[in-house]
Amino acid sequence: MPAGGAAITSIRIADVQHEFSDIPGVREDVIRVMLQIKQLRMKLLDVDTARLRLEVRGSGTVTAADINTPPEVEIVNPKDYPSWPAGCNAGQLAATGDVLHFAACLGAACLSGPVTLAQAQAPLSVREYGRSLLVDKTGRPFKAAQLAAGEPHIFNYPFEATPVFLMALPRAAAPVELSDAQQHRYQSLRGTGAAHNIVAYSAICAHKLMYPTPEISFINIRKGQANEPPHVVHCCGDNSRYDPTQGGKVISGPAPQPLAMIVLQWNPKGDELHAVGTLGAEMFQAFFEKYEERLMLLAGTRVRNKSPPTAVVQTASSYSRQLQSCKA
Repeated sequence: MPAGGAAITSIRIADVQHEFSDIPGVREDVIRVMLQIKQLRMKLLDVDTARLRLEVRGSGTVTAADINTPPEVEIVNPKDYPSWPAGCNAGQLAATGDVLHFAACLGAACLSGPVTLAQAQAPLSVREYGRSLLVDKTGRPFKAAQLAAGEPHIFNYPFEATPVFLMALPRAAAPVELSDAQQHRYQSLRGTGAAHNIVAYSAICAHKLMYPTPEISFINIRKGQANEPPHVVHCCGDNSRYDPTQGGKVISGPAPQPLAMIVLQWNPKGDELHAVGTLGAEMFQAFFEKYEERLMLLAGTRVRNKSPPTAVVQTASSYSRQLQSCKA
C-alpha cells in the first residue's frame, strides 16, 4: 500500500475527563493542544492504522519530535508541531493516539499518568454549542477579574432566550461525581480562571423551570446557611437549593437533578471568557415548551436561535428589575 496522508483520530486520556479540561502538569489546556495537533502532518507506510505514544519528563517545550512512532509512521514536520510548554517540573507527561489512513484530524492527547481502559472508553458528556465571547454592555470583552465572589451575573446561552448564572466562588471548584434524574453519571467541571473559581450554570430551575425574566426573578444566587457553602443558587418557587461549588448539585428541595453546567474557556492573555457548551441534564426543550408564547412576546421568533458570537453579561440586578426575596 502506498504512503498517504494521515491524522490523529482518537485519544486516550488519564485524569482528563473531556476536551475542555485543564491538563495536570501542562500549561496549555486540551483545546490549545488539540489546535496544535491539527497542524501535525504524517504518513502511514503500508498500514491503515497505527498507534503513537508521547512521554516527556521534566519541564520544557514539547514538539512532534518527542513522539514515539513505530516504523510504519513518518511525521513530516517533526520540529514544528505540536509545540507547547510542558511545565511538568519532574513530573511525567504521557499520551497515546491512534492514526487512521486518510482520516480527518479529530483529536489529540496530552496526559498525566497511566492510561486505563475504563478512562479510554468513558463517553464524553459535554455538548458543544457555538462559541460565544462574554462581553459587557459596550461590547468590550468581559474580564474574569471583574467577578467578585458571590456576586451573581447573567448572560444568555446556548440560546438567545436561555439565561445563565455566572459567578466567582471564594475558592477553587474541584470536579465531583454527579448524576441526573435518569441516573446518568457524569463528572462536573473544574472551575475556570486563574484561581479555578469561576463557574456558570443554567439559570433554569431543574424542577418548575423558573428562570430570571426582565421583570422579576424567583431564582438567584443567595447566601448559604449554616452547613451550606457561602453562596447557593436558590429557587423560591419550590425552595430548591443548589451548590455551585459542587457542580450545581441539589442541596435540598424537590429538584430531581443538578443544574446544567455551562462550559467556559478562559484566555489568560486577555482574561477573557468564552461559553462553548453544556454539561449535565439540559432543560431547554421543556423550557421552550412551557414558556414559548411568553418568550416570543419578548424576543419574537429568535427564542430558539443559538447564541451569537458574543453574549452580554449583566449583574442579576440589572438583568431583572426585581429580585424576589423568599424564606431560606
